[in-house]
Amino acid sequence: MTIDHAALAPLYALSGAILLIFVLDLVPVPRIVLLGVGFAGLGVTAALATTVADERRSFCTEQLCSYVTSRESRIAAAALCATVAIVLGLSVPWLRENRDRAAEYLFLLLGSLLGAICVLGARDVLTLIVALELLTLPLYVLVAFGSRGSSGSVTFFVLSVVSTSVTLLGVALLYAVSGQVHFSALAQASIADDAAPLAALGAALFVAGLAFKLAAVPFHAWAPTTYDSAPIPVTTYLATVSKVGGLFAFVLALNTARSHLSSPGALVSVIAVLTIVIGSVAALRQVRTLRLLAWSSVAQLGYVVAPLVTADGAQAAFAYLAFYVPISLVVFGALLALRGVDDGGTLADLQGVARNRPVLAAIVLFGLLGLAGIPPALAGTWAKVAVVSSLFDGSVGWIEGIVSAAVAIGIVVGAAVYLRLARAMFVAGPPVRRVPISAWIWCALGLSVIATVIASVWPDEIFEAATDVANSLASQVS
Repeated sequence: MTIDHAALAPLYALSGAILLIFVLDLVPVPRIVLLGVGFAGLGVTAALATTVADERRSFCTEQLCSYVTSRESRIAAAALCATVAIVLGLSVPWLRENRDRAAEYLFLLLGSLLGAICVLGARDVLTLIVALELLTLPLYVLVAFGSRGSSGSVTFFVLSVVSTSVTLLGVALLYAVSGQVHFSALAQASIADDAAPLAALGAALFVAGLAFKLAAVPFHAWAPTTYDSAPIPVTTYLATVSKVGGLFAFVLALNTARSHLSSPGALVSVIAVLTIVIGSVAALRQVRTLRLLAWSSVAQLGYVVAPLVTADGAQAAFAYLAFYVPISLVVFGALLALRGVDDGGTLADLQGVARNRPVLAAIVLFGLLGLAGIPPALAGTWAKVAVVSSLFDGSVGWIEGIVSAAVAIGIVVGAAVYLRLARAMFVAGPPVRRVPISAWIWCALGLSVIATVIASVWPDEIFEAATDVANSLASQVS
């Protein structure tokens, strides 16, 4: 078995930072030292991820490898490190209020990031599942750190166990009929006619189980309670980094499953349509801000899944998520600045924000317009264009037609949802509770806005990167 240590260097660096934080928790050190270790670990990991340009393979037996890093996956890893750095900046007020939990928080946050980076390079089902569990397990505890986090953590845990069980059942069925665990071998496995139905069932369960990581139907119900009860920085992480890891896993599973499903587009279309419709309609009825954003994020992930009804739709899915992540950082970061780290409040609590906190109100409005796909936040517009263009690229069948209709309806309903939230800020109300805003939050918020503006002005680079990522994943199962 061959092991390329250069390819694993980013994982070594991040693991070293995690272990150092664990050791420093045993001795009294200032919180700023722990933060410094966290930021340094992220910086070194990102730097190492971008130093090697060619494809590297590890844990290989003959022609099959369990872990492969490409240029695209390493760029994605560096982007995840940058996103977590912003989340860490947003977390500083919470760490000040909970000094005794600072090391635990950083240990768990970076541990989850380690799982997300492992997902990017996983090339067999066992490595993928272990990486996903490493991504998810720390989040149960991080969610529970909220003052009302117990219910959200339990809901998250229970549905995660169910979805993992479904995924494992699908993997077990695929292994039973093929004897393979590597994605490329599974996709190309020759299945006997009498075992084909079992392979199709296994493939469908494999794909459906991984929908949990995207908060897509049928495993979406955890999102509202979890988003609303977790500390807002943790919610921000769930809405961004966790979704990136989930999409990589979902696309890998779908690429593998296509050869065993007679109509993979039909399965994906059901997931996409139900996710868009349920998320959009439920968001209309919410009065708590984070629950509204949670349901709307369910709908947003429906748009991510929608282009996957076609065999070549992965690039649109990755492009959509690339535009969605910085916009989400803007919205959640601005909400944190308005409300504090532990309670998003209700829509009524936002009344008077435009008059009392005009800069933050403008930032929130900018982010909400981006989520709705309305200029001047063009990043959201490009995201919607990518999805619609993918659905109408080439021949349009009944599946693409149904999904396109759901996307169109979802965009209209979503605009109403976000404008309803924006309207609350411009309604006259009592003086807004002024939360102290540290330089850390302003810095994180400023970087998020800059990233969104860059994505709005130079979308071509994102489309090209998304195409490269999609092609790289497709090549792993061919």
